[in-house]
Amino acid sequence: NGGGLHNNGSLVTLAQVNLTGNAAQHGAGFYNTGGGALTLSGGTLASNDATGDGGAIYNTASTVSLSQAVVSSNTAAGNGGGIFSAASSTLTTLTVANSQVSGNSATSGGGIYTSGVQTTLTMTNTTVHDNQATLTGGGLITHGVASLSGSTISLNTATSGGGIDHIGGSLTLTNDTLSG
Repeated sequence: NGGGLHNNGSLVTLAQVNLTGNAAQHGAGFYNTGGGALTLSGGTLASNDATGDGGAIYNTASTVSLSQAVVSSNTAAGNGGGIFSAASSTLTTLTVANSQVSGNSATSGGGIYTSGVQTTLTMTNTTVHDNQATLTGGGLITHGVASLSGSTISLNTATSGGGIDHIGGSLTLTNDTLSG
């Protein structure tokens, strides 16, 4: 797990770092677990390939914060072509701001996949565009607490929930655009 980087319980801060062309079972770009905290400011996560979940990022029982990042052209045979963030009993947090998530693909959650009642997603001023899922949630799947503000979800495709597939918990949209 973690073709580019693997973090178990530590604080990792990346500025203008590119994680590209990595492969792993889960989290081909970055695997974050064990209460770890990843902050990525700028940089690109692209062309990473996971045989399981999380083409670019796999986050569980931890925190990921992305700002001015590009998550593009990643694939996962399972869930979360761009980002996979899930928890069963431990708080897992994903924050995405002023970023772009595009051209990713997976079985479910082409761009972003969040799952679990202890999972939170906060997304502001972010574009989720042209992602694909063969089943559900072309742009993103949300389960848990999700809040989107000033973001654009466009031209994503899936059999069900092309833009957003919300499967439980709470979803709050404020000044967002869903199109195509």
